[in-house]
Amino acid sequence: MEIICEREKLAEDIGLVQSAVSPRSPMPILSNMLLRAENGMIDLIGTDLDIYLWKCTDGEIVEDGSITVPSRKLSEIVRGFQSSGSINLKTDGLSLKISYEKAEFRLQGISPEEYPVFPKIDGAVDVEIDGSIVKTMMKETVFAVSEDETRYALNGISFQIEGNRLVTVATDGYMLAYKHSDIDETIEGIVDVIIPTRAAQELIKIIEDEEKVKVSFGEKYVLWQMRQGYLASRLVEGKFPNYRSAIPEKFNYKLVLNRAQFLDKVNLVSMIADERTNQIMLEVAPGLITIRAESPEMGEGSDQMDVEYDGEKFTVAYNANLLKEVLKSFSDDLLQYELVDPIRHGKFSPPGADDHFCIIMPMKV
Repeated sequence: MEIICEREKLAEDIGLVQSAVSPRSPMPILSNMLLRAENGMIDLIGTDLDIYLWKCTDGEIVEDGSITVPSRKLSEIVRGFQSSGSINLKTDGLSLKISYEKAEFRLQGISPEEYPVFPKIDGAVDVEIDGSIVKTMMKETVFAVSEDETRYALNGISFQIEGNRLVTVATDGYMLAYKHSDIDETIEGIVDVIIPTRAAQELIKIIEDEEKVKVSFGEKYVLWQMRQGYLASRLVEGKFPNYRSAIPEKFNYKLVLNRAQFLDKVNLVSMIADERTNQIMLEVAPGLITIRAESPEMGEGSDQMDVEYDGEKFTVAYNANLLKEVLKSFSDDLLQYELVDPIRHGKFSPPGADDHFCIIMPMKV
């Protein structure tokens, strides 16, 4: 194999594919990236067996062929050249010669025959979705995914399509994020899968807002076809819990507040919160909310801001870190905060909207 590529573009594409490569795999082949030139295409492929990334990069093919080489070292070398210009990559048996201006490197590789095969999605349900919708729905829910590996079904985003309604939900048991949107295409039947966290995070980075993304749902894998390439991932096994039972039907307290201002004050006051609990208190009175925190070792702090509220006084406590994650997941200027009572779930959502909300559990005062 011999190819000639623009260094900056190649470095960018290698960096994208490298995110799928396992940095510390017991299998040496999984620390490698597959480079392949055939049928007029230059392919870069990386995988850790859970997610697969396939990127077609630009360049001139002098000779067809393929090889796998250490992904991290290849990326470091190509990025290390820094200046713009053409870079030559040529195989010599199971080694890859990398030439750029007067510099020359040689990386020892492994036979491409040993590299895992990119998954085929048989019997798939296909649907096209606007890239902006996919990115938004992933970004506004992925933060709530559980990191507890013993709760396997919560280690991803619930991704459901029925008719033309797409719903994404994530929860760790302490907070829940929900988002729905209508898509252009109407499907027959129901898609109900769990997308792994890493796959969602990679999709957020790769998908372009203005593109259409073709998604193919198989029994064990899902394939995303984008301008930047292809991403396939295993689906999380198990059944996502019934999250609707965590959503109160009626609320006794409702107020509207400025999201950015509230987040700033929570960030400020939480600096003195007890490091063991990260507890922060919200004391709500007509027209006013007081944010308060204290620590036996450090002291105490508080701040206030105006809110739209004319009900009875109440006090509620939250984990400051979780509250900040919830607030950062929105982009709206104003948020509506609703509560049944101070010992039950609180709900944040844009005023008057039902397509996006977050539920957060309070702490004992």
